[in-house]
Amino acid sequence: MINIVLLSLLGVIDAVKKEIHIFIILPITLIWLVTSVYNNGVDITAIAAAAILIGLSLITKQAFGMADAIVLSLIAMESGVIYMLMVFFLSDLLFLAFIVARYGFRQRNRSFPLIPFICVIYIIAKLFLKEAV
Repeated sequence: MINIVLLSLLGVIDAVKKEIHIFIILPITLIWLVTSVYNNGVDITAIAAAAILIGLSLITKQAFGMADAIVLSLIAMESGVIYMLMVFFLSDLLFLAFIVARYGFRQRNRSFPLIPFICVIYIIAKLFLKEAV
C-alpha cells in the first residue's frame, strides 16, 4: 500500500513539473527497496532488469527518463520482471492513446511524462490482478 502512495506522489510530481528531482526520488527509492526486500526479497533478474533499464536511460541520453527507469526497476524488484514488463507495455499503450487522442500525430518534438501512466496501470493491475500476483 505504501508503494502505491509513493508511486502516486511521483506520478503527480511528474505530471505537474515534467521532471523529478533526485532529492525526491532518492528517499522514495530507499523506502520502496526496504519494503520490497523486507516483504519478499529481490531476485537477480530484477537486479539485471534494473541495470538494463538504467543503462538504457543513460545510452539514450535521457530520452527514456532516469526516473522512469528507476520506477520500473522498483516495480520489478517488488513484483517481478514479468509484472514490470506488463505494467510498462500497458502504460505505453495508455500513453500512446492519450497523446493521440489529445494532440493527434503532429507532436514530434515534445516531451511528456510517463510516470503518471505507469502509476495508473500499476494501481489498476494491483486492484484487478491481486490474486495473480
